[in-house]
Amino acid sequence: MLSHKGPVYSIITLFNENGSINFSGISEMIVKAHEGGHRCFYFMAFNGRVNLLTYKELHDYNKWLINLVKDLSSDSLVIVPGPIAASAMEIACFATEAHELGADCYSVYIGERYYSDEQLTHYFDYLVNHSPAKWLVHQMPLPSGYGGAPVNWPLKTLEQITQHDNVIALKEDSKDKDYTDQVLRVVADNVTIILSGGGKRQWLGHNQVSQCWLTALGVVYPEISTRFYSEVGGQENTTISQIAKDIVRAESIFLDEIVGRFSWHLGVRSVILHRFGFNAFERSPMYALGNDAHRDIAKIIEDKIEPLIRPYLL
Repeated sequence: MLSHKGPVYSIITLFNENGSINFSGISEMIVKAHEGGHRCFYFMAFNGRVNLLTYKELHDYNKWLINLVKDLSSDSLVIVPGPIAASAMEIACFATEAHELGADCYSVYIGERYYSDEQLTHYFDYLVNHSPAKWLVHQMPLPSGYGGAPVNWPLKTLEQITQHDNVIALKEDSKDKDYTDQVLRVVADNVTIILSGGGKRQWLGHNQVSQCWLTALGVVYPEISTRFYSEVGGQENTTISQIAKDIVRAESIFLDEIVGRFSWHLGVRSVILHRFGFNAFERSPMYALGNDAHRDIAKIIEDKIEPLIRPYLL
């Protein structure tokens, strides 16, 4: 399993006005998160804008990130990705390189349509047999090769995949509570589970089983995630302190009033602009919010969110 419990810091890829990667801004946010107590950093497919990066950029980004995180402290963990759509052979090569550079885990997103259980098990059999890397399964609904709605991973298939010794973690990203409950029952003894979607309020319902959750508002205010974990840890959600309640309330406002209205990817970039001052430049076909939206978001932050969390900020 992954040797970590608590919040997992999700890295947001920032861009400069000319479209280049804003490494100085990303570095500032990661250092802020480390100062706030974070020790697990996850460069993942969509927050990381992997779909907008070239192979060379992704190679260079992974190398830069691994070096940055490992230089911060010896106990810091880093999870890195490969291309969203690539062959098993290419993913194994990316993962091996990252492993040799010092990555603690390699995140696998399935960039192909789902056709059969055997397709998935064969894919992971290939990866674990062709790379020494440790693997994280990015488990989210798969587009169906037969048309229609996306499909969740078959539970028996997930159980089989997570029994590989080198598959050590799973990002549960279905955003379907009933299915999430089933996944936790099936794989909790095999791998570390990182819950995604819903932030702390979702994790509170599963913190007796899931060791970790992916930061939401904590991407921009990282110190509230570690403070929340110090207040709650593995306790039942009925015992949480007023501090934890304030943090959950602030994040709920963020998710309901900012993400619910403006989307996660565009909304969080505007909140980053508010706190860090990094302009929300994007690479096409992504398109940044306009000034009116930024003003609306800033008002929600200033009037509703920051009053709840200000005492807990560094």
